[in-house]
Amino acid sequence: MDKEIITQHNANEDDALRAHIQNALQRLHTVIPAKVMAFNETNQTIDALPTIQRVFLNEDKSLRYEDYPLIKECPVVFIQGGSFIITTPIAAGDQCLLFFSEKCIDNWWTADSVTKSSRPFEMRSFDLSDGFALVGINNLATKISNYDKNNLVIRTKDNAKYIKCMSTGFEIQGNTKITGTLDTTDNIKSDKNVRGASLTADDGASGTIHYLAGGSGDPALTFTKGIRTA
Repeated sequence: MDKEIITQHNANEDDALRAHIQNALQRLHTVIPAKVMAFNETNQTIDALPTIQRVFLNEDKSLRYEDYPLIKECPVVFIQGGSFIITTPIAAGDQCLLFFSEKCIDNWWTADSVTKSSRPFEMRSFDLSDGFALVGINNLATKISNYDKNNLVIRTKDNAKYIKCMSTGFEIQGNTKITGTLDTTDNIKSDKNVRGASLTADDGASGTIHYLAGGSGDPALTFTKGIRTA
């Protein structure tokens, strides 16, 4: 057989094999950016739409692009451990990262306990039906503004309200409500009034208490080493 014909035949086989592998890989799903379309707070799952298209290689070597279908009921990943968990609001339009399980998660999802392994309900692998969602990724268009590279910060997007953990202590911006007892081993300082239904001074305490009834200044009570002096 002519060498040129053999070479052409092998090239055709290689192209066919390459196209077959490429199309097979389109059905193997790993990780992809997506947009939250709906959030179910009861089951803590989201419906999400991938924001990158699928691409297929046609027989004529041209490329074909298709949108992914809506990926439904993806369990949301939360930061948690032991008895503690961090939750955040999730809204339609939030960006997320979808990643897909090696095995079918149906039986795991509905199991009464996770103390032992469950058997896969089906033989599917890396399927769109078995996605998890990590909410909170950004591209350049939605990158975090005023990023603090030195401290741990929990904040609103506009940075108007925040809790900042620094090596020197904590800083809180915004109104703060505490339900329970606030214990401190140091002074409580305020640029404005500190108000309360009652105020108790320990034995030996010194200072001045101003009672602001109805917003007007009443005579102050002064204590020196636990004894009222004025």
